Amino acid sequence: MAEERKLHVAFNWVIYMASSFQPPEEWFKTIDRSTGPLLDIYDRHRRVKSNFSVGGWVARWLSENRPDFVERLRGGVAEKRFEIVNRPYFHATMSMLAYDEAADQIQRSMDINERIWGVRPVGAHHNGWPWDPVTAKALVDSGVAYQLLANWQLVNYTDPPLNDLEATYRAAKLRTIEESTISSLFVSFSRDDIGIPQDVSPLHFLKVLSGKRPVDHFKRGIERIQESNTEGDKLVLLFNDSEVFWRDPHTGATGLTQREMEDRFEEILSFLEDCPYVEFTTCQDYLKKFPPTQTYFLRPSVSPFSPGQGFDAWADGAFKQAYNLNIQCARATEDIHITESVIRLAEKMGADVEPAKSILENARENLMLSKTAVGRALAPREAVSIWCAEYALSASREARRAIDAIEFPSFLGGNGKTSGGRSL
Repeated sequence: MAEERKLHVAFNWVIYMASSFQPPEEWFKTIDRSTGPLLDIYDRHRRVKSNFSVGGWVARWLSENRPDFVERLRGGVAEKRFEIVNRPYFHATMSMLAYDEAADQIQRSMDINERIWGVRPVGAHHNGWPWDPVTAKALVDSGVAYQLLANWQLVNYTDPPLNDLEATYRAAKLRTIEESTISSLFVSFSRDDIGIPQDVSPLHFLKVLSGKRPVDHFKRGIERIQESNTEGDKLVLLFNDSEVFWRDPHTGATGLTQREMEDRFEEILSFLEDCPYVEFTTCQDYLKKFPPTQTYFLRPSVSPFSPGQGFDAWADGAFKQAYNLNIQCARATEDIHITESVIRLAEKMGADVEPAKSILENARENLMLSKTAVGRALAPREAVSIWCAEYALSASREARRAIDAIEFPSFLGGNGKTSGGRSL
């Protein structure tokens, strides 16, 4: 008897700290009440593999404050049950950053993730599902092999238009700037998942978890996808925030209790484990087995929360909810760029710029923290916006202080340090 065609199934959970419904002092609850229990479920289903998306700031915070959790996740990575997917340093909307800032965020997160988890990430996922060819090139230049995107983006924004929905279950290459490409995998979102109107997947994974659809809908969806899996190369990629099991009952987004949501997830896992044709995989392992054969241009797109609006969803939210914060972030970015130029010139003139570089590094760190998406368009809490604004202001101050720390040699007429310097 011929071997049955395999349907490859992968999960991707975001380890999220800057929740839109919590002030900063309560972010730790995400790990304690939801992400930790999620690992308990995986311990009971050790055949199942999963990706976890983690940004550098979150990974470092975990290593310093939740070392037991880090050991558990690192153990799964070492066993090749888990794969770490790179996120922005701290939840920035990456396609609203210039190339150099995007590249800096990517590299910082990659370095920290490699140090903490023991493996350098090869994939990336950015909040809001942003696609643009400049940010994608920053990923390529940073050594990232693939990016996770949403299936509705491939369906609606390809050039030439996509005429086969089955393509969303396979990898593809997308064209970036400078004649480069990046491999991409597409999350199997379904109708009305976080605002998506198109019926591009029959799975309804998010609605099944939240109790809005019965688990049988998910089971039938898997069977439908397998029916058209003629080559045995399809990937079902299931996505959610790891905090969802606590967040949705806590905020009233579901009528289920956390235990009921977790039970639903375990029922899904048990069903998949019993399917003779299901093969669990991580994203990188799937790509090794089935590299992309199709290449597309993809129109810049972001935010499934308002499909069709593109970047307007973020720009409009930033204008209405965090206008001054964005002004301050823009000023801090300008101050940092000016300081970078001053330091380069001073270095060519023989000045001692090492103290200034150290201060500027702190300014860059603060700027990254100020640009977290939750502080602006995505249902921000006032406490989070204030947290971001304080880091933006600090970034400006540190950049200007860095200029004052430059020490010129006496033969240039300097008296040690630069004089003056603006204050806010």
